Amino acid sequence: MLDAVTITVALLVLLVAGLIQGAGGFGFALTALPVLCLMIPLKDASAMLVLTGLSINGFIFWRLRSHFSWERMLPIALGGLAGVPLGVLLLAKADARALQIVLGIVLLMAVGQNLAPGLRNRKWHPLWLGAPCGVFSGALTGAFGTGGPPAVAYVAAQGFDRFRYSASVQLAVGMGGLLRLPCLAVGGLLSWQILAMSAAGGVAAAVGAWVGLHVLKRLPEKALRYVVTAMLLVLAIKNLAG
Repeated sequence: MLDAVTITVALLVLLVAGLIQGAGGFGFALTALPVLCLMIPLKDASAMLVLTGLSINGFIFWRLRSHFSWERMLPIALGGLAGVPLGVLLLAKADARALQIVLGIVLLMAVGQNLAPGLRNRKWHPLWLGAPCGVFSGALTGAFGTGGPPAVAYVAAQGFDRFRYSASVQLAVGMGGLLRLPCLAVGGLLSWQILAMSAAGGVAAAVGAWVGLHVLKRLPEKALRYVVTAMLLVLAIKNLAG
């Protein structure tokens, strides 16, 4: 059972992570999960993100839906659905330390990605690269609720404007999140307390995302990327060091 202090701090973490997602288009689970893991076992923290992730992806996508197009997005969306059950299986079967190491590696991938603007210089083929990125994104969504790095890598390479980019990332990750909920339930990874916390966290995350969307038009993109990158690097080192 989680005590009142842990619940309060966890909700604040989810609110701030929602703000980051709203302002930058991604980063919610990447920032929320490793911080939550400082207070809560990784498997519980990961499961807690199931409704919060859906809430924030759905909220941001709805606000930016007029900017979205299915062009070049179908392969990554379908690939994401295929990868989710694999990720949930990893979460259910792997031991806590192995999951912590994998999470640290994923965070380092995100750090490298944020510092590699060359990803945007050439469009990635939607079938040959979009589908594998989708499967990888879905697997990470299933395991950690964070399919951002591969999804962002693909979408960032398409040359979309920042609003279509953000809407496309929400769709790519959000579809996997929808499938994740029943997969976690079947795998016995959702307790009633975790589900209730996830629902409450969804409200906090949506409030943060609403604030973040208003910041999106004003915040320098590089400043946000560097702040988030520094935080992810610290959290990656913490996870890898144990």
